[in-house]
Amino acid sequence: MESIKRSVEVRAPVEDVYQYWTRVEEYPRFMKSLCEVRKVGENQFYVRVERDGLLYESVEEISQLDPNRRIAWRNVSGAGHWGVVSFESLGPDRTRVTLKLAFIPDSEWHEPYVLAERIERSLEAFRNLVEPSVMEDLVTRNWRGF
Repeated sequence: MESIKRSVEVRAPVEDVYQYWTRVEEYPRFMKSLCEVRKVGENQFYVRVERDGLLYESVEEISQLDPNRRIAWRNVSGAGHWGVVSFESLGPDRTRVTLKLAFIPDSEWHEPYVLAERIERSLEAFRNLVEPSVMEDLVTRNWRGF
């Protein structure tokens, strides 16, 4: 198995960052190769991915859930892989998100460097999605206080 690990810092509280990450249906907004993600059971979700014009489908299962700290999952159908995303509070308004993906080479996955670039772009897109949303929520909450 090979693995890739990448991190990004997000200017938002760990609780907010974690909540955004748990919205699996939103993944296609920041993971561009994903066409669809939806829950299919208590701890499972269906994933449809398009890469280089080819469609891949799989079912993923959450294997560990530690709120505001860590989410681990494994593939139960499709290409063999597993992953962990961790959330580390760096202060009241900063969070480090670290994503580690392990996969079997020569499965449906691309070369590790291509996959690493996709993970980096996805984490950057996640940060760009979360930071403005958190700021809007803060402004809205504070505006109601006046």
